[in-house]
Amino acid sequence: MECFCNECTTLCGKKVYICAFCQNGEAEKVKEIYKTAVEKADFTGIKDDYYIDVKLYKIISSITPKSVPAMGIGIIINDSLHIGGGIIGNPLQNSESADDEAEYIENNFWCIAFGGRFGAVFYCDNKDDAIKHAESIKIFNMLDIKNAVLSTRDYLKRNTLKFLILSDGSGLGAYPYCACYADGELTELDYGINN
Repeated sequence: MECFCNECTTLCGKKVYICAFCQNGEAEKVKEIYKTAVEKADFTGIKDDYYIDVKLYKIISSITPKSVPAMGIGIIINDSLHIGGGIIGNPLQNSESADDEAEYIENNFWCIAFGGRFGAVFYCDNKDDAIKHAESIKIFNMLDIKNAVLSTRDYLKRNTLKFLILSDGSGLGAYPYCACYADGELTELDYGINN
């Protein structure tokens, strides 16, 4: 299993950032699938965080290969009405709103997501440890967004073998960010806090 972070631009010029796990040797193919779909997407006039997230989900749920057990996608729309513009998890499963609880998604991957903030997918082979990791991430979520994300990243690097993190990118105060970690290598895209 390998992971990647990538960025591309929508038809209307909005920056999109993606992180994903996929089967070994498939990263370039999967990047191209997402890039092609994103470049056709038009977010002109969409300012409501709910509709931004719904559109992101519709884009990726129909094209994600079965070899992708988890991914995250975010978009930077600075004048969104509220913070949003990010989803993470398994897009081949039914979508759910972020509920602040750990959820098993498949292949020993667990997902936790916080509405208007960020989410993480991490590898864990037993439920007890997954719940422990989720409880730590919930504590980090009480920090300001940048420190919450970076504290989660550092914790997961110390305690798991693989993870993805994606932070919402749209709206004033959002922190567009994504990271993937596997085989001891961390890749990040960090766009700073939206002002």
